Amino acid sequence: MLYGLIGENVQFSFSKQIHKNLHSPSYELWSLSKEHFLTFLKQKNFNGINVTIPYKEVAIQVVDEVDSTAKTIGSINTIIKKDQKLIGYNTDYLGFEFLLDMYQIPLENKKIIILGSGGTAKTVAYVAKKRKCKSIAFVSREKKENGWTYEDLKQLQDYEILINTTPNGMKGKEEKKLVDFNIFNHLEWAIDLIYNPLKTSLLLEAESKNIKIASGLLMLVAQAFYSEELFQQQTLDTHKILEEYQKLFLATMNIVLIGMPGAGKTTITKLLSNKWNKEYLSIDQEIEKKEQLPIKEIFLLYGEKHFRDIEQSITQQIGLCQGKIIDTGGGIVLNESNIFSLKKNGILVYINRGLDNIQLNKERPLAQNYSDLKQLYQQRKDRYERYCDIKIDNNLSIHQVLEKIQEAIYAYTHFKWS
Repeated sequence: MLYGLIGENVQFSFSKQIHKNLHSPSYELWSLSKEHFLTFLKQKNFNGINVTIPYKEVAIQVVDEVDSTAKTIGSINTIIKKDQKLIGYNTDYLGFEFLLDMYQIPLENKKIIILGSGGTAKTVAYVAKKRKCKSIAFVSREKKENGWTYEDLKQLQDYEILINTTPNGMKGKEEKKLVDFNIFNHLEWAIDLIYNPLKTSLLLEAESKNIKIASGLLMLVAQAFYSEELFQQQTLDTHKILEEYQKLFLATMNIVLIGMPGAGKTTITKLLSNKWNKEYLSIDQEIEKKEQLPIKEIFLLYGEKHFRDIEQSITQQIGLCQGKIIDTGGGIVLNESNIFSLKKNGILVYINRGLDNIQLNKERPLAQNYSDLKQLYQQRKDRYERYCDIKIDNNLSIHQVLEKIQEAIYAYTHFKWS
């Protein structure tokens, strides 16, 4: 029994892990050119496959039969072989509906912008019309009939929901800035159907403007679940979707600790690393490795600006990692680009400790006395509060602090059935 995913570049896909957990142990990933993709389908050496970018529209022209909903949409993402016939289905629309329901995103009477014009854009438009949206504006790089370009976005400033269906921002692909969120007057939601990284730059920028956001990870798990129902030819328990989503999110995410020097971040990150079975990474240690000098000497020899430049470069690299526990320096929040890098795959936990409980350390170049420490706190406290996803007061026992972090992370990643 052979199952799998085919697309142009699927090396960073989570699909193999998801389907194996949903009982397809022989699920594989195949990155194929268009020529090899067509040959693969014609050979029919599989039982069921999923199709991803950029072949969802091509595949519908090759299969022997197409499910009625998929035919209406004009795109398929699931193919079943039955009696040597290939039958095409679309489970993406079910996955997208599941995402909308769990995030409680209303589309009725809403003006919606869809970035992209491929198979996923068609799927999103089908759901939007089904849910009685007010209007849809398709936006792409080149002007298309009844469509808009990115240069035209200013004319859509009163639209309320923006959905990215392009691969822009996907891990392994070049990322370009597609949208300036400052132009919108009434934008309520930004949805990016990319799931790796967990948050794209598009979502992070929207979030910084207090626009609600949703990533594509939940849709990915949901569409995989509905594909599995077709593969297994049976109805499965829909609660498995949220179980698998949370399991995947918790395994993939980084836990990033921010806070003042001496707040206890290093001790806590090392203990979290053991508790969560995630690799420990220290940005300061990585800087020291790169420079072959202790932090204090880097400051003394080259100054703070040099240190911050190195810190930014290292943080950008570490932000691309997944499944890590990350210890940061107290000044990481001084550069917003550091926060964007860390939030792509991370949950930021602010470890807050009263200044009276922080012990001075001569190795900390900017906190040699309590006067310096107090000044640093005044400069940084608002940034810690603003950038964190979770705030933990470190005024309890270390065991209690670890438990509070775990409880907060589970709550942060948990959806409730409505």
